[in-house]
Amino acid sequence: MKKQVLLSTYSLTQEIIASRYPQSRVSLFWAVFQPFMMLCLYSFIFGIVFNVRWSTEIDNIYSFALVLFLGLIFHNCLVENIMSGATLFSKYGNGIKKMNLSPHMLVIAQANANFAFLLLNFAVFFVCFLFLIGPVLLDIPMALATFGVFYFFNILVVYLSSIFFTFSKAAQNLLNIIPLVLIFISPVLYPISAVPEQFRGYLYWNPMTLIIQNIRSSFFVGVDANPFGLLMLAGFCCLSFLSFRSISRFFLRYLPDVI
Repeated sequence: MKKQVLLSTYSLTQEIIASRYPQSRVSLFWAVFQPFMMLCLYSFIFGIVFNVRWSTEIDNIYSFALVLFLGLIFHNCLVENIMSGATLFSKYGNGIKKMNLSPHMLVIAQANANFAFLLLNFAVFFVCFLFLIGPVLLDIPMALATFGVFYFFNILVVYLSSIFFTFSKAAQNLLNIIPLVLIFISPVLYPISAVPEQFRGYLYWNPMTLIIQNIRSSFFVGVDANPFGLLMLAGFCCLSFLSFRSISRFFLRYLPDVI
């Protein structure tokens, strides 16, 4: 039974990934080409035209673009989780009603698909990092731990988004402003050291601050890691996921009547 569920989830994940680039035989090429072009653009504009530096410790000509891009790929994945989750149940409404498609399996498949694109974007970053910066000393365990925590955070966000926006149609008006709000309350466009000390603590209430800071600390000196905060976030995600699955059964009971 578990094997059948895993195979079904894997098949559904593949379907969602393929739907990102419909009617395209070179979908993998576009999935790699888009982030690569964005990184080239950031490098040219910020590194060469504006000659911007992220910090005194990170002063390579391409460092600003790489640090910015690394934060952006995690931010974009979070936004994609919210956006895709908001329309997930309505998009697969017929499958849920007529084919008894499991909403839980659907959520996990969507989260897996979004995470797969994150890994693809990260692969582009990693190759460019090695080419532009070089094989410097990397904190691989911290990077792996951050990816692991973010994976479960991924699933939790898709769960919350799918149920909240499905049962609250009026709240979908917020989807237009959510990406803008999230990018400014997370240290994506700026180093956390640029924030005044009296406000810096508030940023850590945002889980993305821990994710972005820890993944950047794995590749760049001068970015402080917070392993204890990451461990706390991992515990929070696990407890929230287990409790939310129980609570969601109440809402999912009425899902066929809503979609």
